[in-house]
Amino acid sequence: MSIILIGGGAQAKYAAETFHQLGKKVSAVINLRNGQEPLEWCHSYGLKAYPLKDLSQVILETETTKALLCTASASEKKSLEKLIQETGLALTSAIHPKASIASTAHVDVGCIINAGAVIQPFARIEKNTMIHANAIVEHDCHIGAFCNLAPGCKLAGWVTLETGVTVFTGASIIPGKTIGAGSIIGAGAVVIDDIPVNSKVVGVPGKPSPTNPKELQN
Repeated sequence: MSIILIGGGAQAKYAAETFHQLGKKVSAVINLRNGQEPLEWCHSYGLKAYPLKDLSQVILETETTKALLCTASASEKKSLEKLIQETGLALTSAIHPKASIASTAHVDVGCIINAGAVIQPFARIEKNTMIHANAIVEHDCHIGAFCNLAPGCKLAGWVTLETGVTVFTGASIIPGKTIGAGSIIGAGAVVIDDIPVNSKVVGVPGKPSPTNPKELQN
């Protein structure tokens, strides 16, 4: 059973390495950025990259049944998820063997969880979420779909991230706080209050301000 990686950037590199460690076969990488082929890093894993327009043909030729969305953009993941459903592929996850995940935690499909990430008891991770190296998700947290947790960020117990939240490197959120959908928590910020939807938070303590919608596409 092989897997197609949809996207050729950093998330695809993480996924390729994880599947390599797990002994799972990746059949192809789909490059979402026109004019940037070949993806040189693919050669290290013996992979070949194809443009998105060739996806259906690649599925037929490789007899692939599973896919993983490898892009940091929540909006792009949402549109690609619809495309995957139309092709008949099933979403899978890439969970590195050196990630620590409690037996009572739940990780939904389409997630990428890197080495050193810690997910504590009764945490829930919704679909198509990315959790980077050394990020900590404490007990009873609820991480919504399409979120992105950067390296070294720390979520204390009972934190809720609604859909499409990005938490950048080294940021911390104290227990029981809710981060509204589409919000961005800046690097090193310390969140001590609930955050409204579509906010950008920076500083210590973190203070929200409205985001530029274009930022949410990056």
